[in-house]
Amino acid sequence: MDRSQATGLFLISALLLVYLFFFSPKDKVEKDKAQAPTSAAAKAAAPTPGVAPAPQLDSAAGPVRSIELQNPELTLTFSTQGGRVAAVRLNKYKTFFGKPLDLFDAQSARYNTKFRTLNGQTIDFAGLNFSASAPTPAADGGQQLAFTAPVGGGTITQTYTVPKSGYEVKYNLKLNGVAVAQEPLQWSFVDNVRQTEQDLKQNRNHTTINHYLATDDHGALAETSEKPEEMKIATPIKWAADKHDFFVAGFIADSQPFASGQFNSNVNLTDSTFIKGLSTSLALPVADVTSASGGQYRFFFGPNQ
Repeated sequence: MDRSQATGLFLISALLLVYLFFFSPKDKVEKDKAQAPTSAAAKAAAPTPGVAPAPQLDSAAGPVRSIELQNPELTLTFSTQGGRVAAVRLNKYKTFFGKPLDLFDAQSARYNTKFRTLNGQTIDFAGLNFSASAPTPAADGGQQLAFTAPVGGGTITQTYTVPKSGYEVKYNLKLNGVAVAQEPLQWSFVDNVRQTEQDLKQNRNHTTINHYLATDDHGALAETSEKPEEMKIATPIKWAADKHDFFVAGFIADSQPFASGQFNSNVNLTDSTFIKGLSTSLALPVADVTSASGGQYRFFFGPNQ
């Protein structure tokens, strides 16, 4: 091997070493390692799941329908889902901002009732699509609307009577032939309150849940508190009412008092839609709603007089 050949081999070897050092496959391994945390971070930043859907409807009543009844003071929207009052408008009032005064609607509030059958099944009215009768004339010249659903070998019937005029709506709940457990039914009202007055803070501070006991004692959650409030009542209750400053959504027991109740409120200061959240749970005596005449109640939707 002459000198020129030796020099050529040396240069080739040097180039090969340089290539292996700078272009080794370990670059891909290091690159993959560097990308792994980014992928994990991307997974962690994925949006959280939305709110769980409403219970699946269990009825042969067809599609969910809305039914509207009116008198001079009230416009009531009923839903066949749950056979409930879904929205209330006070016809003679406006908000401070000149808008119709909706005491609540399907986006802000929900009534519901649950009970257990003898075999331990929970019947949730929100999961039932009730059949609705055509409105019929009531004795006082108002209108009557009945919702029925077959359950547990029997029938649930809810009857609403809207007066010719006024703010009180009669409500009758009857379980006929239903194999219901001998324990109270759980009636609930979740009510997210919107601003209706000029001063938001004052509007919030005058919003609460009032209740009246069978012993003629009155109670209420702290109005001005911005912390979660809770009150549990173990004695019979005549009525409970959500007070929206100047307006009220109340529920009154006529035949038998509610056996017990729980009231909650909370404030989310970052919420620009609702000024306060209210929640009521009342125990309906099972003997009342399974009696021949059913449980007799009243809703009051109107001014806080």
